[in-house]
Amino acid sequence: MFKRSALGLSVIVIGLGFVFMLLDILDIAEGFRLHWPIAILNTVFIGAVAIFILGFGARNYLANGSLEMLSLGCCACAFGVGILLYGWLNTELNPRIVAYDSGFIFASIIIIAGACLMMAGRTKIESSSKRKPTALVIAYLGVIAVIVLATWLAFQGYIIYIDAMLWGISIRDIIQGIAEILYAVSAIIYIRIYLSKSRLDVHYWYFLGLILIACGIFFISRGPLEGRIAWLGRLSQYTGCIFFLVSTFYARKLGKSKLTTHRENT
Repeated sequence: MFKRSALGLSVIVIGLGFVFMLLDILDIAEGFRLHWPIAILNTVFIGAVAIFILGFGARNYLANGSLEMLSLGCCACAFGVGILLYGWLNTELNPRIVAYDSGFIFASIIIIAGACLMMAGRTKIESSSKRKPTALVIAYLGVIAVIVLATWLAFQGYIIYIDAMLWGISIRDIIQGIAEILYAVSAIIYIRIYLSKSRLDVHYWYFLGLILIACGIFFISRGPLEGRIAWLGRLSQYTGCIFFLVSTFYARKLGKSKLTTHRENT
């Protein structure tokens, strides 16, 4: 019942997005704006939730070496840091936009890499319990370093992002388009894994989170900063992050179940 409700909510959010896009094309109430505090809402529903995701993802990885939870934790670390820098960095717009987009594009690369490994049957990282914490810290710090470095390069003027064009297309549109595709492809991989192999709730919620993040990036790029379509995009991202968090809960529950079964068998 809960899963069906989540799927229904996702369909409604995505459907409304395309309705709002149609209304903008028809110039119906196109000037509608919501002047809500974007930085605060992003911090609460993406930044703070990302901290919980990477925390639970880390616990799952340390407990059973779950590759997908390590991937999700790194993903949350990437877009969480990007969102926080975008919202609270006291500088001009270009470095903030670079932080925002680099967080989501790098997270999408991490996710698609993890999804491909899952398809190849690589579900766990076999390493000693002593080495897992070191590998985890290196992975998280490495993700943070990439986002911070990209932002610093933009702050120093080495990355000129706003209004930059390539073959007549905005570079930002290209970056966002790549991220959308990678999230969508990852979502397809995980729903195929769920339907054909695992039937695990962790993969179901993972799929919903990925497709909502992809749609959120797409919708936000389609309208003004405080327009209705952009706000719906943020709602899609907020919901996607919550679904990621639910996925980590099910992963932890699955890990405990496997541990209990192993103890009973031994």
